[in-house]
Amino acid sequence: MKATHQTVRLRKVRSALKHLSALLAVALGILASVAEAAEINSAQENLALGRHYALEPSPNYRYCTDPDDDKQLTDGQYTVGHFWTQPSTVGWSGARPVIITIDLGEVQPIRGVSYNTAAGFAGVEWPQSISILVSDDGHNYYFAGELVSLSARNSAPPHEGYAVHRFVTDGLKTHGRYVQLLVCPSGGFCFVDEIEVFRGQSDWIKLPYQGEAFRD
Repeated sequence: MKATHQTVRLRKVRSALKHLSALLAVALGILASVAEAAEINSAQENLALGRHYALEPSPNYRYCTDPDDDKQLTDGQYTVGHFWTQPSTVGWSGARPVIITIDLGEVQPIRGVSYNTAAGFAGVEWPQSISILVSDDGHNYYFAGELVSLSARNSAPPHEGYAVHRFVTDGLKTHGRYVQLLVCPSGGFCFVDEIEVFRGQSDWIKLPYQGEAFRD
């Protein structure tokens, strides 16, 4: 009888150790993923920081429009507080599409783009699409990807309720001096407080553009 109890106890100990090992493996995997993501994020140089850009049409949402709208999207500062009532946000009402063209100063290799916005309250909806176009000369633009769908591979904004969401991808492999975002709002409003453009590998500058050019 005593041997039986010892056998049962040993089985329980082995089972507990096996379960603990599995949990430890999962935890280590999560930590590795977090570390890898942090390393990737820290290694991404924001080419758009401090760069000039053009807005078409001019921002017109009265609760956040101010004289610094032509600087705030690339100043490295994210909005704190209710998104579309803060001067650090740039906003439009009744504009479709909204075109934002960033001048990187020279032709650069590009691996990704991010666009920080908010929605889910007072009739403000997430953008329907954000087309990314790139150009070396500012006249001939080439389609590089659609940010909403690319970002959804990693995370998507919530379906209900107010939230701030950063649409982001690092899956591009292109180049250009000018990065143009063509934003199509789902409703009557468009808001953004920061746009980033991530540096790619230097030899990407030599890559030929794919597809037909769009003339600006």
